[in-house]
Amino acid sequence: MEALGVNLPKLIYQIINFGVMAVVLWMLLYKPIFNMLQARANRIEQSLKDADRVKEQLANAERDYESKLAEGPPAGY
Repeated sequence: MEALGVNLPKLIYQIINFGVMAVVLWMLLYKPIFNMLQARANRIEQSLKDADRVKEQLANAERDYESKLAEGPPAGY
């Protein structure tokens, strides 16, 4: 391996160093970012459900308004 310019102890050290750095970055960066993105996705999903619920309430209110408007004024008015 020396003829190819590869120093075996240095290569092993670099592989171990890469593994340690990968684990540290996984723990410090990936997990918190993944959790943050998951929480954001949950908030967006809840907001969409709330928007659908409000849209349905608005449709019901419009339907009630139209039916009352079609009935005409109250008797004795």
